[in-house]
Amino acid sequence: MAKAKDYSKTMKNLLIILSRLYSGETLYVKELAQELGMSERTIQRYFNNYLINHFPLKKVGKRWALEGATKMVIDQESELALQTLEEIAKNIGVDFYKKIHPLLSKLYQNNYHPLYTKVNIEDITDKMAEVLALEKAIKNKNLVHCIYDFEDYRLEIDIKPLLVTEFDGFWYLIAMDARNDIIKKYYLKHIFNVQIFTETFAVSEEIEEIVKNSINVWFDPYKKPFEVRLFVDSEVAKYFKRKLISNY
Repeated sequence: MAKAKDYSKTMKNLLIILSRLYSGETLYVKELAQELGMSERTIQRYFNNYLINHFPLKKVGKRWALEGATKMVIDQESELALQTLEEIAKNIGVDFYKKIHPLLSKLYQNNYHPLYTKVNIEDITDKMAEVLALEKAIKNKNLVHCIYDFEDYRLEIDIKPLLVTEFDGFWYLIAMDARNDIIKKYYLKHIFNVQIFTETFAVSEEIEEIVKNSINVWFDPYKKPFEVRLFVDSEVAKYFKRKLISNY
């Protein structure tokens, strides 16, 4: 069964990559994969399938960078794609949109396209300090100490962070409990006072792959995937076909 494609997550990652390229960074696929919590193959596919054909990219050793040119002539189809990205950026958060809009607006001629994209993604601009600290800890595999709000009470916890991700419009941290290495999901807005320890941890490639391939917060990393066959009336089958389902 084919892996589900998370359209909104792909668009968000493309926006992040474009923003960094236009700020003058040279990007290494391996580092991007670690920072975005994706596989190297997926990041390379972003460049091959979405970016190379529409942006003046060049290889600097093993890194990607933008050519010096900042003005491009792009066709209406590409222009429409860029405006789709901008509409999605509006739904990610005000601060995020303010940063990405000047970059995207340089790339097209401001022709009007009657397009509206509604992606219900939780705004976490107020949690950027925590997100940046967690991403650093994930990249370097550092143990983290933080406070977690269980709504009824708060608890100080030590965790091994694996991935910051969005499920159904809400943001979560997937991490291992430092006491027993059990994988747990933490609602990102309930995480406070992130402190990074110098102590590092190891995690198996199998666990990393399972976590990265998860498609909703209810995934169980300790159960093997299994096949489910749906028998649906022909009159409504077309609606089910629109929804890609993953075996993770």
